[in-house]
Amino acid sequence: MLDDRYARQIILPEIGEIGQQKLKECSIVVIGAGGLGSPALLYLAAAGIGNITIVDGDLVESSNLHRQVLYNESDIGTKKAETAAKKLKEINSQIEIKFISEFLNEENAKEIVQNHDILIDGSDNIPTRYILDDICKEIGIPWVHASIHRFEGQIACFNISNGPGYRDLFPDSASAESVPNCAEAGVLGVLPGIIGTIQATQALKICLGIGNDLRGKILLVDTKTMNFRTMVYEKERRITTKEKPKNISPREVKALIDDGWEPFIIDCRSQKEYQIAKLKNVDLFVNHTQIESVINKIPKDKDLLVYCHHGTRSMYTISYLYNNGFRGENLFNLAGGIDSWALSVDSSIRRY
Repeated sequence: MLDDRYARQIILPEIGEIGQQKLKECSIVVIGAGGLGSPALLYLAAAGIGNITIVDGDLVESSNLHRQVLYNESDIGTKKAETAAKKLKEINSQIEIKFISEFLNEENAKEIVQNHDILIDGSDNIPTRYILDDICKEIGIPWVHASIHRFEGQIACFNISNGPGYRDLFPDSASAESVPNCAEAGVLGVLPGIIGTIQATQALKICLGIGNDLRGKILLVDTKTMNFRTMVYEKERRITTKEKPKNISPREVKALIDDGWEPFIIDCRSQKEYQIAKLKNVDLFVNHTQIESVINKIPKDKDLLVYCHHGTRSMYTISYLYNNGFRGENLFNLAGGIDSWALSVDSSIRRY
């Protein structure tokens, strides 16, 4: 029968019968049952997490199937949260699974998140992440964040034992709407599977109290180069808004440069992207995963303008600089990246 369902897990000395009981008593809410949520949910259910809540207001679409492995062709048009719950129940009938076919927002966040031990973010939505950070701090539970972009992914754990949160990593939400999601930027189908399973791993470790979590760190995964790097950041210093890094639109940058502004410009994309298109007068080209290796080449007494393709990788670069001694008032993130620059300032720049 199913008495030996968790046998291979229980024989691990770090888990055992006591650890398996912890998993059974744990309650996890997963926000988003898409590319990240699908693999995370599969492994949480299989591992024996006793209570799982799935939150997603979307429907299954054909364009989801290459990466959202919970669903198949017959599920197209159905509610994701409800369909995911049915699939998980088939995997593990011994656990409690609830679903909420709504999108999380400021009004319903507290009601949805409260009474859970851990939250996993699969929202692919930056404004939602700020809501999650605020509500998890208020309630006092940790959450596991991830984001994906083309071939790259990032994972971090927030609010563990009053540790750093998402706002400590990204203090400014002003350009949230300018950062593209999977539908706009594209994503390798297997990438969310890799990143989502790492999220599940982090959640299981938090529940069990074993190993090293990603508190105060962000794991950067590049599946094109198979480069895995960890960047360290600290809890935000209590500072004024003036001193925080800023998001700045391409039109604002153009106006300032026309008026004599001479920032130190950093391009943090890949070499291939740099060869396709770039801004004029770039002072430093470095892949965002390698920023640590060139930090001594970056002046601390000048304004820094950092850009990438759509504004995601530059946000991480800005955060790393900010958490390593660079003044927030000198850090500027180009909102929307070079793609937004091509659309709103210089149409001669090649889009890709």
